[in-house]
Formats: sequence, structure tokens, C-alpha cells
Amino acid sequence: MHFGQPRATLTCALELATRPFTQLASYAQKLVLPSLAFQRDDALSDPQPTLIRAVTAHEEAVICALVADYKEDAVLALRRIVQAQADVDTANATVRQLEQHLSTAREAATSARNQLDTSIKWRDLVHESIRTTRAPLHPVRRIPCEVLLLIFELAFETALKDVDLCLDVRSGRRQTFDLAHVCRTWRCVVQRSGQFWTHLIVDIEGDGQAHRSAADYLHLQMQLARPSPAMKSHLHIAVHDVQAFSFESVHLFEQVNLAMKDASFVTFFGKSFCGESLPAFQAALLHVHSTRIEELTIDTSTALRELQDLQPESDEPTFFEPPSITLPACFGIGTTLKTIIVRGGMPETPKHCEGLSNVTTVLIDAPDDFIFPEQLHDLISATPSLETLALQGLDLVTPDQATATPTVLTHSNLRNFALFISEVEPDAGGVLLQFPALACLTLGFVKCDAVYADSFDLRKVTPVDLAPELKLSVLLSLCAYTSDSLTHITLLNVDMNGALAHTLIDTCPLLQKLVVHGEVMCTLFWATLNKPAAIATMSSLQVLIFETEYLCDAPGHTWDPAHLLGYARTMKRRTEDAKSPLQISITFPSHVATPAWLDELSLVQGSSSSSV
Repeated sequence: MHFGQPRATLTCALELATRPFTQLASYAQKLVLPSLAFQRDDALSDPQPTLIRAVTAHEEAVICALVADYKEDAVLALRRIVQAQADVDTANATVRQLEQHLSTAREAATSARNQLDTSIKWRDLVHESIRTTRAPLHPVRRIPCEVLLLIFELAFETALKDVDLCLDVRSGRRQTFDLAHVCRTWRCVVQRSGQFWTHLIVDIEGDGQAHRSAADYLHLQMQLARPSPAMKSHLHIAVHDVQAFSFESVHLFEQVNLAMKDASFVTFFGKSFCGESLPAFQAALLHVHSTRIEELTIDTSTALRELQDLQPESDEPTFFEPPSITLPACFGIGTTLKTIIVRGGMPETPKHCEGLSNVTTVLIDAPDDFIFPEQLHDLISATPSLETLALQGLDLVTPDQATATPTVLTHSNLRNFALFISEVEPDAGGVLLQFPALACLTLGFVKCDAVYADSFDLRKVTPVDLAPELKLSVLLSLCAYTSDSLTHITLLNVDMNGALAHTLIDTCPLLQKLVVHGEVMCTLFWATLNKPAAIATMSSLQVLIFETEYLCDAPGHTWDPAHLLGYARTMKRRTEDAKSPLQISITFPSHVATPAWLDELSLVQGSSSSSV
């Protein structure tokens, strides 16, 4: 509103208020004054005094009518006067408020000018320091930025390698800090490269003084970190033996909680669990609420190896309880968590754990002595959205061989299941897995130290010496409840014989991809698959991959590649009109498979590949 507008409005209102009375006076003057003038002339001419004529009734009526006509206009004019006065008051208040804002802005400008002067002062000091040390640093100051980035990436990878090996994580990360303080150019390159600060590392050990140092170190990393949806941050936590807890320990856990709130990937390394370090760490994470964390890794394998090294050497097996981790202490972080990776032990899961409602992938690597059916049952029950589950170290019990009632594990949404067994006890109580929606099954009888969920090297695993019948019974128990959905099967260290072929034909009619890595392949395997009934049953097969170490003869049979060639010819005729013909990849030992019949196999099945 313009400041002159209320004054103009007030002037107009005054004119409107006085206009009726001005018109009334003008009319009265026109009506009465002529009569009065006439009487005055008569009085002057007549020596006898006469009385002035009174206003007639007609004239009085005319005057009253004029007053009545303009009465409403006068009232409206008065109201406009009041409104104009209110507008003037409002304009004055606005002016006072603007003057106050202007004063505040002037104070802020003065403060900013002071800060700028301080920054210029510090810049001059830095330039003076650079000029003072120009001589010894002149060679490294001329290194191109591309070379600097390679140097920083090398230091960054060294820090991550130290974390993976559970070594001193601080020494590797501090290399980056040291490089950043060489000169001004290097410092600018480090600070502008956000990827170097996406991995936050904290090492918890020692007493309160060490905790204070670790807290300050983590705070410095958090100041340089730039978490964003496009650049997700990783938090690596390594817990050693903690000697004592104090106020500095509480400050450290507060910094860890702040870091976890912005981290998308959290890795927890349990290096040693002597004393009260693990309970204190769990208590510190009970109240963590994060809306960004997607993957959490718990690795206690180092602490487990330490406990194993402390056991006395004896021929008898020694059973000891590994360090346990309660899921609410590490997973009470909202519903954004999608992936859980646990190495070295089976975590304990309560019946009501809301933080696992949206978890889709769980990978657990634990010794078979330390994974219990009850714990696995609680974990599956707490993850209704679970789609991928990989386990190592689980004892299975088939229904026809169990002497005790097994624990039945059922999950309606699980589609990918990987199980790596190092020991099978068919006569002891165990678990019975029932996954009606399972599509991909990976079963391995191996001795390995890691979970092979999506990819694995078949040549780096050590097979377990189990009877082929026992392995087939385990496979049969897994396939018995998934015949309507199972489409992909990967088998490690399973003998390829006639019994295996019958098991696949009877339990997996919808199988599309089969990967088998076995020690032995005999003629009965291909002879069974080459039967017309088997070919008709397994009509959905699209990919066959086989790797074997030995080609042997079953009792009463000899190894004849004709069965394999016949199977390839049959599949070629069946899929010659299909858009995706059957693909066969076979790896044989060099001393058995001759190049002649391998070439013939490749000629028969054009889309297949065979190697020695």
C-alpha cells in the first residue's frame, strides 16, 4: 500500500461528508434570500417597520426532504472517515516493522563483514605459511591433480583393506589425513573429493582416554563426510577388549549413534569380546533410530578364532559358546534395513522385532555347532519380507530318517535359498525346511569359510566326505515342498549318477537351469536323462552346466559318450524351433574326454560348449 493513499482517502471522505450540507445551504439561499431581500426593500421604502416573513410550510417541507435525502450519505461518509483513519494506523505499523527489519539486516551485514575480515586474516596467515615452506614442498606442489587422486585412492584402499583384515584401521585412514596436510593444493583436492569420506572408521579399545581420542577422530571424519542419496556412507566399527568405561566412553557411543543415523551401510567387527565390551556396545545401540541404513554386517569371526585358539589341544572335540549378538541391539533402526550379513555366529532374534519387517536378504556364516534350529526359526519368523536366505553350517533331518521331531521352518515369500552343509546328522533332531515359493536352490556339501550366495568359485571349495545316498536324501527333502515353483538348482559336490537323475526328474518337473559340480559322473546319469519319459517330464530345461573331476563306471556299466551325444541330439530336435535352444556346458578331465567326441558333441548341439 502506498503511504499517501490513506491521506487521499480521508480527504475524499471529508468532501463527501460536507457535500450534502453545502447543497442544502445553496438551496436555502436560493429559496429564502430572495424573499428576505424583497422584504428589506419594502422596509426601506415603507417608513413603518414590518416583521420578517416566517418560512412557509412548503419551504420547511422542502428543507426536511433535503436533509432526509442526504442523511444516509452523511453516515456513509463518516464511516469512510473511520476506515481511512484505521488504514492510516495500519500503514504506520507497517512502516515501523520495516524499519525494525532494516535495523536487523544492518546488524547481520556488520557481523558478516567482521567474519569476512577474520577469514581474510586467516587466509593471509595460510599464504604466509605456504611462502615460508615453499622451498621444501615445491617438488610435490607441482604434482597434477590426476596423480594426486591416484595417491589418495591408494591410501583410501589401504584403509579399507585394513578394515577387512581386522587390523589397525586408524593407521590406514590417517594416511589420508596426513596427505591432506602436505600443502594447500593437496588439502583442497582431499576436501573436494567426497568419495574419500564416505567410509567412516571407528576403533573402540582401551580405556576412557582412548575412547575420547576415538570419539574426536570419528567427529573429524563426520565433518568431512557428505552423505547424500547419490553418495551413500559406510560406517565401520571395530570393537576390541575394553578395559574400563567412563564419561568418555559415553561420548564415544553418542558419536557412533550420530554416525549410524546418516550411514547407509554399517559393518561391525568384533575383534575381541573379553570383559564387558560387547554388552556395553549393545546397550549403546539400543536407542539408535536411523532412516537411511540399508545393509548391516556383523563379523565376529575374528573373536571366534581367538576363542578357538585359547582352547587346549586335545583329540576330543571341544564345545564352547561363541560371542552372541542380540538383533534388537543392532537392528533397532527403523524399517529401511534390507540386507543382514552375519559371520562367525548365529544372532538371537526375539519374537517381536519390528526393525526386520522389510529385510529381503539374510546371509549367515556360522559353524555347524553354533547354529540352532530355534534361532533360525525366530529369524525367519521376524522377516516376513525375506526373499534370499544363505546359510552355512546347518544340520538337516529328512522325514523318513528322523528319530526325533524336527523343527519345521516355513516361509511363503522366500524365493532364493542357499545352503552349504559341512555336517549332516540324519539321526538327530534338526530342522525341516518348507518353502513353497522357492525358485532358486543352491545346495553344497563343502568345507568353506564364507557364504557363497550369488557367485562362487567351484575350484576353491573342499568337498565333505558324505555318502551319496545321504546327500540325495537332503536334496529330496528340500525339493519335496518346492516342486511347483523350483526353476533353478545349483549343486556342489554331488555325484552325478542315476539316483541323482531320478531325483531331479521326480521332484523338479519345471526345472529351467541346472548347475552341477561333482566329483564323479557315470553313464547312468545321462542314460537316465536320455529316456523319452524323462525328456518329456523335464521339457522346461534351458541351461545345463556340468563340471566333474572323474568319469567312472558304475557296477555293470561302462562309460560311453554315446548316451551324452544321444541326449544332445534329442534336445536339439526338441529345441530347434524354439527361440532359446537348450545350452549345455560340460567340463571333463583331460585324460578321459577326447577332443574327437567333444567336437562331435559341439557339432550336434550348436549352442552348447564343452571344455577339457
